[in-house]
Amino acid sequence: MDELKLGPRTMQLIVNALVKPLVDKLTPVVEQTTEQCLVHDQILTKGQLAKKLFDRQNYKAIDVYINQPGFPVMPKTNSDQQDRFSLRAVEKWIAENQQYK
Repeated sequence: MDELKLGPRTMQLIVNALVKPLVDKLTPVVEQTTEQCLVHDQILTKGQLAKKLFDRQNYKAIDVYINQPGFPVMPKTNSDQQDRFSLRAVEKWIAENQQYK
């Protein structure tokens, strides 16, 4: 099969006709979804997370969760920073790891 060779003008016409309208339609959807995800999340320290989940800073209780395999923790940006937790990710993890008796 021969290779299809298109000039710069033809490529620009294709981009303008196909790609640009698609990008124009998808951009607002992506922006809205991203904004919704970011607006409704809280990034918390261990103490803030304990207070949110247990209504007090009970470090022993929160350690039971934090030390479980797969518990979501955000990557540290520097070595002396304490762990941070996405409240949405923690709530999702708790919901997915419930054990019923």
